[in-house]
Amino acid sequence: MDRLPKRTKDKSTKFNLGVLKRVFGNWHWYLFVMLWSVAGENISYCVNTLFALWLKHAGYSVAQRNNYPLGIYAVGIISTFGTSLYVDLTGAKYHWHVAIWICLTLTISTILLLVKPLDPVPVFIAHILAGTSYSGQAIYFAWCNVVCSNDLEERAITLASMNMFSSVVNSWWSIVFYKATDVPKWRKGCFAMFGTCFATLFIAGTLRFLQLRDQKVAAGHVEDDESLSTVDQEQGDTVGPVVDDENVSMNNEKNKVV
Repeated sequence: MDRLPKRTKDKSTKFNLGVLKRVFGNWHWYLFVMLWSVAGENISYCVNTLFALWLKHAGYSVAQRNNYPLGIYAVGIISTFGTSLYVDLTGAKYHWHVAIWICLTLTISTILLLVKPLDPVPVFIAHILAGTSYSGQAIYFAWCNVVCSNDLEERAITLASMNMFSSVVNSWWSIVFYKATDVPKWRKGCFAMFGTCFATLFIAGTLRFLQLRDQKVAAGHVEDDESLSTVDQEQGDTVGPVVDDENVSMNNEKNKVV
């Protein structure tokens, strides 16, 4: 909390047409909404309980179906904590590294499920490894907080929109690609996961490029302001009292006459 920018007493939030112009006239809203609408579906293996359905299809007991999927959540907790710590210790600069980590592990999981959909060992590894996808929500929303930190209204609208549009996509995504009747292979779901992973990487890379561009532009403005203030200060130091040469000469002549 200490690292958050201090709010002055006279600064209050308000919602008007100017806020909408700022939000929809910037790339922040569009890319972050796209990012979480797509990346939110990277958790599909976990939230649609594919592993539990596979265990039931393979004839595992009720106790086993309840206990074995807990490994997914354990990996999710460890991955979320580890990636959050990494982003924090590196100065909140490398959120996009987490996108690479998630998409890499999900690609490995998807390959295992496509190649060996009925073999218990690859299936167990694939689903438990997919728990890393839970890291996305914490990291992507933190990324939005960093990028939109200078505009409270924009940040609030963007964060809410990320959740809203992700829910809209998720309302039909699981019905189309992760039907319970597709157990045990879910081939459509596997190819859909490839698509969301590649799309996540593309959007995250674009977002990072634009973020760096804005930072360079902001740094250039700061340098210009500092150089102007320096020039003004130097000019103020060199300018002395104005001396009227004509008055000085007349005073000298009067002194001579006296």
